[in-house]
Amino acid sequence: MARSLGNEFAPFFNQLAPHIVPYTTEKHPKSDRNMAIGCITEVFAACEAVIPTYFNDYLPLLEANSNTDDSKLNRNVAYSIGVLAQHSAMLFQPHVNNSLVLLKKLHDNTKEVDAQDNIVAASARIIEFQYLPLPVDQRPAEFIGMVDSVFQKVPFMGDMTENETIIKLAFKLYQVDQPLCLKHIEAIAKTCLRSIVDEKCRGDLTLKFKQEVGQFIKAVVMPNAQATLQQLETEMT
Repeated sequence: MARSLGNEFAPFFNQLAPHIVPYTTEKHPKSDRNMAIGCITEVFAACEAVIPTYFNDYLPLLEANSNTDDSKLNRNVAYSIGVLAQHSAMLFQPHVNNSLVLLKKLHDNTKEVDAQDNIVAASARIIEFQYLPLPVDQRPAEFIGMVDSVFQKVPFMGDMTENETIIKLAFKLYQVDQPLCLKHIEAIAKTCLRSIVDEKCRGDLTLKFKQEVGQFIKAVVMPNAQATLQQLETEMT
């Protein structure tokens, strides 16, 4: 319903939230906590207007649910961090460093590949929505290392839907820092191509986004990663 109504869903969520939040505590099994956190985060992604009301309470809630090796719960906590970084950029700024530490802990405690992909994608959202908007001289010293780390882990083979997150990061990175983007053009080329031709990704991307990916391949990837594209074409045939 939040996806359909957008910010108009806010008054309904304000009535539902007191009944959902208790299911995020340790009094309930991991399956309940996973369900509740996932539900709240999907609402935040579709209805940004409610985030300021719950932001200060939600971060400690995520922290409290991060001390586990349960991959399903860890990926939802990571997804929540990524959503907050994207949809409440100003509120999230003071919490970037702590959130990165939390994501590392989640990744270290997670064995399932699809969940690891989700955690890396959350880091990509922090790069895109927290670091790229900053002037170059205001970006943290670890910025380039973070970018390198993300692109070293793509294309995703577990949660392939998150390849869209990486491609959107590549779009924006090319706009603001072409040399850094081209440094990872081979990984970007593989991610773009896999997202539009791999049968496992069928239906994950909208037609409009696939067209944008195609244009990016033509304008950026082809002139800078021709050999990689030819290799991928050979592998697919």
